Amino acid sequence: MDHPVPGDDIRVTVDARAFHGVGHLPVRSEGTFRVSHHTDAVNGEPASDHWGEFAVDCLTTGGPVATGP
Repeated sequence: MDHPVPGDDIRVTVDARAFHGVGHLPVRSEGTFRVSHHTDAVNGEPASDHWGEFAVDCLTTGGPVATGP
């Protein structure tokens, strides 16, 4: 994930699981992912924290990475 402000703290956490059917084929995924963004105080503005939590309904994994829609 690219963010143009150096020093901002951006974190993504995923808690998801897949359910498998016959032959170990995945049939559905569920869970949540959360994005949080902390900014330091700048130019008299206070520090701030922003976050969002979202539902996972599709997940692809391979090696050390996972992607969703």
